[in-house]
Amino acid sequence: MRFSTKFFKFLLLTMLMAALGLTAFGQKQKSKNDLLKELSVLLKSNTPEDDAKSYVIAKEYISRFGEEKDENTTKVKKFAEDYRQSSFLKAVDAKKIADAESFGKEILAVQPENTAVVINLAYAAFNATAAGDKAYAPMVVTYSKRAIELIEAGKLPPNFSPFTAKDDTLAWLNYFNASALQSTDLKSAAGYMWKATKYESNIRKTIEPFFFVAYYYEQVYEKLTKENADKARIEKCVDLMLDAYARSVRMAETTKDPKLNEAKSRFEQIYKFRKGTDQLMKEFIDITLSAPMPDPTSFN
Repeated sequence: MRFSTKFFKFLLLTMLMAALGLTAFGQKQKSKNDLLKELSVLLKSNTPEDDAKSYVIAKEYISRFGEEKDENTTKVKKFAEDYRQSSFLKAVDAKKIADAESFGKEILAVQPENTAVVINLAYAAFNATAAGDKAYAPMVVTYSKRAIELIEAGKLPPNFSPFTAKDDTLAWLNYFNASALQSTDLKSAAGYMWKATKYESNIRKTIEPFFFVAYYYEQVYEKLTKENADKARIEKCVDLMLDAYARSVRMAETTKDPKLNEAKSRFEQIYKFRKGTDQLMKEFIDITLSAPMPDPTSFN
């Protein structure tokens, strides 16, 4: 009698399943003492490789015996916590984004409101995108937004490393969002860049956020003119564009930024187009800077 190929595949699958079942039943699960002995031996060697192995064993131990209150369990938990934290920070510093994300998620699974870890995950993801890996842009937004939420809710970290203080951190987190969203949602990106200027940090002492917002209005203007939008709306867009360029020019003058000539040339071009004259440009810039910068997301 001939057997079909289908029959042989079924027979092989059945045999494999039986073999796997026998292996699983044949393995004896390590006892609590066995795991503690393995940890003790590995930790004495004090090598990175054995520490990594110890962490794997510690996770198994905690998953099975973590609810117990004895001294050994407390020590295993402390080792796992310290190892995770140390490995996470090393990965962030070394710009090893995959490791940073893995350890960061493990920490947040236990401490979901660990603001320091959330901040550093946003920082690590931003560094990855800045290096050219745009796949991490969603991660930048996820953790930057979460960090802002935690800080604004009063869940402050012991320190704001890698930043200097609360305001500096919030400015950079908004900057991260702007950077991550600029190619997919320019309006939101402009809004985050505007928010970055609201905090005391070096970001608002550069031309970049103001130039960025000006670029956003350039894109809006182009879209409005193509759509033959209402004249008053187009003029309002030009006024907001002038506002952003005026701030760009003054900041570039103050900091001697190499983009000064580019910003000044574009400001003068738009000013003459909107005002019909080249008079009182300096006065216009002075008046502009005397008022807060409008939120770009409020323009519709």
